[in-house]
Amino acid sequence: MHPDREQLRADYRAALGRFLQAGGEEGLLEGYELGRKAIAAGLSALEMAAIHHEALYEFLILAPSPQEVLSTLHRGNSFFAEALSPFKMLESGYQDLVHRLDELVERFVEARTRQLLLTKRLTDNIVATVPSGLLVLDRRTMRLIAANRSFYETFRLGPDEVLGRPLADVLEMVGLEQAARALVLSGAHPHRLECRSSSPRTGELVLSLTLTPVRLEGQEQEDRQEGDEDGELLLVIDDVTERKRAEEALLGSEERFRSVFAQSPIGIMVCDAEGRPIEVNPACLNMLGLQEAGAAEALGLPHLCPEAAASRDRIARREARLPRGGETAYLDIQVTPLTIQGGPGAYLVQIQDVTARRLSEQALLEREAELRETVEKLRRAVHRTVTAMSRALEARDPYTAGHQERVARLAVAIAREMGVPEDVVDAVRTAALVHDIGKLYIPGEIMSRPGKLSQPELDLIRTHARAGYEILQPIDFPWPVAEIVLQHHERLDGSGYPQGLAGDSVMLEARILAVADVVEAMLSHRPYRPARTIEEARRELEAGRGVLYDPEVTDACLRLLDRIPLATLFTDLP
Repeated sequence: MHPDREQLRADYRAALGRFLQAGGEEGLLEGYELGRKAIAAGLSALEMAAIHHEALYEFLILAPSPQEVLSTLHRGNSFFAEALSPFKMLESGYQDLVHRLDELVERFVEARTRQLLLTKRLTDNIVATVPSGLLVLDRRTMRLIAANRSFYETFRLGPDEVLGRPLADVLEMVGLEQAARALVLSGAHPHRLECRSSSPRTGELVLSLTLTPVRLEGQEQEDRQEGDEDGELLLVIDDVTERKRAEEALLGSEERFRSVFAQSPIGIMVCDAEGRPIEVNPACLNMLGLQEAGAAEALGLPHLCPEAAASRDRIARREARLPRGGETAYLDIQVTPLTIQGGPGAYLVQIQDVTARRLSEQALLEREAELRETVEKLRRAVHRTVTAMSRALEARDPYTAGHQERVARLAVAIAREMGVPEDVVDAVRTAALVHDIGKLYIPGEIMSRPGKLSQPELDLIRTHARAGYEILQPIDFPWPVAEIVLQHHERLDGSGYPQGLAGDSVMLEARILAVADVVEAMLSHRPYRPARTIEEARRELEAGRGVLYDPEVTDACLRLLDRIPLATLFTDLP
């Protein structure tokens, strides 16, 4: 568009706005002058009508009611008539143009009126169904003009109890005396407050009240002067009881959390996504040897638990050693990633001081090591003592010298071949070294006689098992050595001596010792017979397997005899 015409369009809109607001002859004269300028700019009456229609439409669309639409249209047409008057002498179609514009405006007014009526019905429906209580007050008298359904239902009142009455009386009816005084003192100025209501009608409620001026339909803007006390006020009442309870519960929960956080004996630190401390409780500061939370910056997550800093999506745990007050503190640190909705995430660090436990564990380990060393010394002392006893016994009989040590070697080898616990192996070794100690009570000439013994002599020799038991029983061995010695001549079928025990009644250690004793005796030379062969020993074991001798013990011994040559049988054994 030509610059002059664009300027004319802007000038026309501004002049029309001033006239609609102030009116007067000066405004009409300004419209006439704009018509002349339009002619000078080469505009036709139709183009001038288009400019007017565009400008008027902007003002009509802002009119809040049908009455103001008609008022704006009427005053706008007066202005337009003056703006078109210079065109009367120039254009023969002037009257037809005016008639066509009137028809267009009438259709617009009808459409705008329908729109405003629809808006009013929609507004009335919203007001009727909105959950907030709405009260409309006469601004001058502070009396109620209207109320919506939510107000009546919330406070269990009817229109006849409310309409026309002063606001203070109505609020006092529903237990809002405090609010009534505050709103009256506000002088009908915008005001907001929150208060509690208590009445037989509603019980205990927490309400939010908002008082604000409003302009209702039909009031002309120019009729409202600044400071005018006429008009209306809108009081919005919202029931915030549940929200208030939730807030109070949340506040109480937060206070309890803060109390637990501050008093917890467990050190607690909350770190941001980068591992920097956000909150630190007193226990955590104490465990870290710090005086204030700010000092914890130097001991963030990367320092306390590098594993957690490296892996951000799983729980990490470690034990850290930190200097504290000139000593070493042992801390058990667990880091749990926290997912914060809408946030960058965080970490919960829980720290427990395990210094006392770790020091106790170290002291206990040291004590256990000392005890193990003492036990081992005692074990060696017992072994040396038992060995000395064994050798002292065998010194009486050169033919049986070394018998008990060789039996001990074979018995230990059988026990280990069977895979029994080492404690059982130690019991077998000790018992084997002294299994014939009861022979101290047998005369030496009987023990070394090369010929055949009489029955009374055999019966005397058979007493050595019980005699050995009597000798060893007062000694407090770590193992049942005396019982093993007592049973080492018992047999699986009950044919042994001295008690005639059978099956599992015979101790495992005694069953092992019995097989080792028989094999060593058969393979060794005696005054009354030569040494037997390995094959003869094997046949004896195989014949007595499951009858005289324990099957598992027998099998273990046979495996040893298969693997180790006779010449080195006892020297190669452990």
